[in-house]
Amino acid sequence: MNLIEDLLPTKSNARPARRNYFEILVKLQRAARWLGMFLLLSVLSTGYEANAAHSWSAERGVIQTVDYTNSSVTILEKKKVAETFIWNSGTWFRQKTPKPGASWISRLFSLGEKTTTDSLRPGRTVWIYYRREYGRSVAHEIVVMLPAPQSIPCRLISKKTGGILSRAA
Repeated sequence: MNLIEDLLPTKSNARPARRNYFEILVKLQRAARWLGMFLLLSVLSTGYEANAAHSWSAERGVIQTVDYTNSSVTILEKKKVAETFIWNSGTWFRQKTPKPGASWISRLFSLGEKTTTDSLRPGRTVWIYYRREYGRSVAHEIVVMLPAPQSIPCRLISKKTGGILSRAA
């Protein structure tokens, strides 16, 4: 039924004026409640979209330059695009070294060791977790990926004969 048709008295639904006024008031309150909920929902969803622009992102690349005076690092991404990130006093620095024979799950969940900005050197691969603030990419965490340690050939020499006992590959 239409709201306006319900409000207008006809011969079939003619009621005393007082009861009709009360029904109109209840229907207006219900409509105002629905309007208020709709406005609240639209305001909340707009705020969520505005905050979504400040969500965290991650980039992987190779360090090109490190500027300690401006607290910035420029990396070259896989897309061959150079991007500059700045760090502040709240930025975490970690370095990961893959352990030989470790499973991919342990590599994925390992945090690495804490380090300082001294581990940022050109040519090293890094993961940078950042977010955009006022048009700048501010790093929250920088993870330096160090190469896996190489096995060093070792020769065991016999004390008695002075000859080679075995050779490690």
